[in-house]
Amino acid sequence: MRRLGPAAEIWQLEIDYWRTIQRFDLVGYRGYWHPNFSGWPHLNRSPQRARGVSGWLADFKSKGRTLASCRLRLEDMQITGNVAIVHYRVAAVWKERSGNATPARYRICHMWLRTGGRWKILGGTSLAEDRLGRAADPLDKPHRRPSRRG
Repeated sequence: MRRLGPAAEIWQLEIDYWRTIQRFDLVGYRGYWHPNFSGWPHLNRSPQRARGVSGWLADFKSKGRTLASCRLRLEDMQITGNVAIVHYRVAAVWKERSGNATPARYRICHMWLRTGGRWKILGGTSLAEDRLGRAADPLDKPHRRPSRRG
């Protein structure tokens, strides 16, 4: 059996992470997170810690919203010792209980820490994008310049 290098191992963990979301595997999903995690997912109004990390997934499950498909595209990865920072994009399709499908795009950044021989997500952030790759968050809209009145 061939052992993966750190970059391939971490990228495979990201792929597997999304598979746990697709299966609604809450136990598996919680296993990716370091106990000292701090991050700011796009669905949250403020940063959160490890304790609440799976709340959104349980909420989606209770509402009958499933991840029908997703494609990941690696944008950048930097590994320094036992720390890896991964930036990637996701194109997803969420299916509602009604059968309606909703496409979604995200930018994801995860910071992984290798501890005890295993990689865990220590920090991260996500941002919803529009179909052109621009930030979809209304707080991220360009600011208008004030008009000059003479």
